[in-house]
Amino acid sequence: MKQIYGLRSACLCAAAMLAIAGCSPAVAPSAAASPAVATTPRTAVLRGPRPRGWLSDAARSGEPLIYVADGNQVLLYAEDGDRNAPIGSITDGVTSAYGLYVDREGDLYVANWQENNVEKYKPGTLQPWITYSSGLNGPFYEVVDRQGDLYVSNAGNGTVTEYVRGSTTAQRTAQTEGNQADGMDLDHEGNLYVAWRNNYGAGIDEFSSDLKHRKSLGISLVQPQGLLVRRSGEIIVVETDYASAIEEFAPGKKSPKLVLKPPQVLTEIAIARPGHTLFASSISNAVYTTSYPLRAADAFQLKILVDYSSYGSYDSVQGIALSNGQTF
Repeated sequence: MKQIYGLRSACLCAAAMLAIAGCSPAVAPSAAASPAVATTPRTAVLRGPRPRGWLSDAARSGEPLIYVADGNQVLLYAEDGDRNAPIGSITDGVTSAYGLYVDREGDLYVANWQENNVEKYKPGTLQPWITYSSGLNGPFYEVVDRQGDLYVSNAGNGTVTEYVRGSTTAQRTAQTEGNQADGMDLDHEGNLYVAWRNNYGAGIDEFSSDLKHRKSLGISLVQPQGLLVRRSGEIIVVETDYASAIEEFAPGKKSPKLVLKPPQVLTEIAIARPGHTLFASSISNAVYTTSYPLRAADAFQLKILVDYSSYGSYDSVQGIALSNGQTF
């Protein structure tokens, strides 16, 4: 079984996008430096190729869905009922899919890190509605705020790119403390939290919604990937590779109050409303669940086993998102 896990152990050249590994250029941005901000005009471009893939009636019905990024496709599973086989597959516009996100309107976002773009799909459709590529450098994760503005983390240079609603031109770009930016989430006040890493370590930065102000949370990480911020202020972050774990930090704390060791190396996490189940994608071609709020005694349960050989994908599972996932 081919897995992205192996790529995490190899450094790509500095001119190319960073792959899954924490390898990065030798010179990292200074933590004391203020983020660079650039402003460009708005434009809007719609994309319209012939759609590919398939959706069952159940996938179109508006029932809660689990989206799983599996290489060159996004697989759809029913959150309730039978989860042994997908009920749909999106392949149009999906290449090297990484982080997934569903906004408040139910639109799905897919970060294609090798293609340097993010595709947006309306609910129940197979065809990309909008393509974002301006200013991206190995996009890994995405998040959308209350106003519909899109933020994308870049693995290739440790930046965050912002697009205002209705525009596909990068409005602002801000530098994290690292040279690879990973998981992101927004708190209820609209502040953006970004996990980053470089040759010297990893951590989490907090940005103002306009990306003009950045501060380090002082949290020391190893190989962060997915990240969630709860309304109560807790931060949940995935540590991947040899540091594989889910860590939960109380508001304002620099050390985790809880560490859970999963059965496999995880990548992205999502919490179903009303918030009693946490879903986690893994590079073992599986999706695991555990109860939420997290407890030390919690066990991970296998929810979905993706047989990628049956569906034409070449890579292992990366991102996960829920159609009824958490909101801020």
